[in-house]
Amino acid sequence: MNPEEAFKVAEPAIDGVTARFMRRTAVELKAYMVWGFVELKDGRLYNSVSVAAPNGSIILTSQKINLWGNDFLWAKPGIDPPPIIQTEFGLLSAIICRDVRDKIPANIPRIAAKDPHFFDGRKVDVVAMCVNWGKGGFPSTSWMDFVADNKCTAVIANRWGDEKNQTFTQDFGHGGSAIVEPDWTVHTGGLRFNEDCVVSAAIG
Repeated sequence: MNPEEAFKVAEPAIDGVTARFMRRTAVELKAYMVWGFVELKDGRLYNSVSVAAPNGSIILTSQKINLWGNDFLWAKPGIDPPPIIQTEFGLLSAIICRDVRDKIPANIPRIAAKDPHFFDGRKVDVVAMCVNWGKGGFPSTSWMDFVADNKCTAVIANRWGDEKNQTFTQDFGHGGSAIVEPDWTVHTGGLRFNEDCVVSAAIG
């Protein structure tokens, strides 16, 4: 609810506690690991996402541009479009929550508003999305629009349940994660609402 609370869990992107754990896990599983976290960078706080490659290196970090809700109480908005990284399965990027709504509203003053569409003119094959989408229809039409706009596959990890902060409770609903292909095929294999789960699919 304020920068002081956020600073308690903030960490740098490369050698923070979470980053070290995810880098080790990427090596152990021979997989790409994606996670959202409170980033401390140059004394500022960001709502960020990072990706670790199977060799344990962090290949991508992006700061959320489209702040929402209590982001405005502690986070600075990112100013750069998310990086796009070449991998063995194509071009990869990662974004945080409301950046799924990739057309930045003109009435939100920030440098990034000069680039109203994150991937406009840039090819991307797979976008990992860490979202806190809350209650509503599943899959979200915003996810479907993003896939259509960018002609990419979206791998969406959504949270669920209540988050309590003193007397305030935020209800994120039943959750729901999915993998959405460019033709709008939605994969939900392994999905369990109101539970932690692993959703997987084989995509072409």
